[in-house]
Amino acid sequence: MDLTLFGALTILAGIYALYSRPEIALILLLLFSTANAAGTISIGSASIPPLNLFGFFFILRAAILPAGIHWGIKSFEPPRTGFVLAIMMAFAAVTAVFFPMILQGVTNIFYSDRTLSTENALLSRPLASGSGNITQTLYALEGLAVFAAAHVYIRYVTSQTILKAFLALALLNIVLGLVDTLTHATGTSFLMDPLRSGGYHIHAEQVIGSFRRIIGSFPEPSAFAAFSFQLFVGTFILWQFGVGGYLTPAVMIGNLAFLLLSTSTSGYAALFAFTAIVILWLAISLIGNGLTKRAILAGLVITAALVGAAGIYAFNAVPEPVAAILEATLNKTTSQSGVERAAMNTQAWQNFVDTYGLGAGLGSARASSFLFVLLSNIGIIGAILFVVFIAKILSASSAHGDRSDQVTTALAKSQIVSTLVAAVVAAGVFDLGTLFYLWCGTISALAFRYSVTREPYLPNQALKPVDA
Repeated sequence: MDLTLFGALTILAGIYALYSRPEIALILLLLFSTANAAGTISIGSASIPPLNLFGFFFILRAAILPAGIHWGIKSFEPPRTGFVLAIMMAFAAVTAVFFPMILQGVTNIFYSDRTLSTENALLSRPLASGSGNITQTLYALEGLAVFAAAHVYIRYVTSQTILKAFLALALLNIVLGLVDTLTHATGTSFLMDPLRSGGYHIHAEQVIGSFRRIIGSFPEPSAFAAFSFQLFVGTFILWQFGVGGYLTPAVMIGNLAFLLLSTSTSGYAALFAFTAIVILWLAISLIGNGLTKRAILAGLVITAALVGAAGIYAFNAVPEPVAAILEATLNKTTSQSGVERAAMNTQAWQNFVDTYGLGAGLGSARASSFLFVLLSNIGIIGAILFVVFIAKILSASSAHGDRSDQVTTALAKSQIVSTLVAAVVAAGVFDLGTLFYLWCGTISALAFRYSVTREPYLPNQALKPVDA
């Protein structure tokens, strides 16, 4: 067992959070999500990511708050969305333990292991139990606990604090992107080593034409692009609500810029999907209640960008360096990467078929799209449970709350949708990340806020839900 420098810092931060105000733990959890390539504690070839390690302290802090365990357990009571999530996670854990044994050898799988390179991940083997079943189950259970913990934190942390913490996260991602760019340009990339200690294959030297692909604090451009995309969508929502003043549009544009500079095909695909969603939203708003000034500005910017891109293409005026980047990123179906991704999804679908729709078990199979991950890992039953859970989360409302609660709910929904969009494009495993379940729990908690002040609560208090 090895402890890295970043691991020691994570543990110290976790201990500090245990004795600090609850918002400190929440803010640190958000900020640790940027350390995606760092390692903390290594056990064999497996390394615990900082976010997952700090997640333990985050959950523990919620448990030791007054009535924390009580409110965490109540988050799973029917008809709350947590009830569906608990059923899904319990089913997923059962599949991880029993399906690889029951269905052993029925199908060949691309093994689910994030430490493998894409090339090695395409080495298939007969279905059998493996470390992926354990790690993915642990991540799933931690996500379930984070969901419950969010119901505790939302009683002690104001929505304004959550919004400010998100803006700080979006700003930090830009800073780390700049640091990655500057250290590479000056030959001091070793300064980023503490953030790249997780044992992942670091793709820091990938070049398209003469342009170096930016990875920030992530192992590869696509992961950095997906995270930047999520932050861009979130800050876009905050900008629409007029939150954060001039800082919000600045960090929104900054994260969009790094998304584009990552030259990630999956990032561009997610951005295209978001653009389509925004256009649909503008159309619905125009037909319904009308458009705000910011919505009109967003529509004008999108229209100008589309017209400008069409004009440049029509007059064949694309600069050669830009043309090389576009050629490399947009024509991926015939590239080696595109062929590999297609092969992974094809094999994942075959896993679903070979296991009669049951799935090979959580953590057994790897794919290149979350849709195929769902079907190949937890089958049609698990996929249905997941869809029901997402539908309940996205339909939850905080209409009885104040404006900051409503903005926080909108922000959380934007993070869930953007995470799913990026995952459908390129996710390889079931784990959608700790923050995904934090945002789900935040929505659920705000939808069932109680009509009492944020003071320490006792389980025997007579509390009446505002929106039950």
